[in-house]
Amino acid sequence: MRESGERGLPHHRRRRVRLPARLFGYAGCGPSRPRDGDADAPYYRPLGLDGEPKNFLKAKPQTDRSKCTGCGVCAALCPMGSISREDPAEVTGVCIKCHACVRNCPTGAKYFDDEAFLSHKAMLERDYTRRADAKIFL
Repeated sequence: MRESGERGLPHHRRRRVRLPARLFGYAGCGPSRPRDGDADAPYYRPLGLDGEPKNFLKAKPQTDRSKCTGCGVCAALCPMGSISREDPAEVTGVCIKCHACVRNCPTGAKYFDDEAFLSHKAMLERDYTRRADAKIFL
């Protein structure tokens, strides 16, 4: 049964919820570095070796055609289905940079050549060499 003030209103207009102002702040701003599990933490911003933010959203794996045999292993393993089965050198969809194609290519024909992506990968390999303990957030 509805309360008298809610009758006839769409469900999204029945109750007004006031969201905390911190949800509308600019990501990356703030005097201190966020801790693990911090709900106010900014979104992840990939950095390069120089410490500057890098943008490599459109980076896609390349194919060395002299090495590629057209076996289709890369296309079969791509979790996004972005690699063409007819021409494995053609990446038609979104690449999530999982490296499944690079790691599993039997001839080593797949590789990344985007400078921003390679710089970020090198920074991760340099700065995060130890295995982290599992953390549970409740």
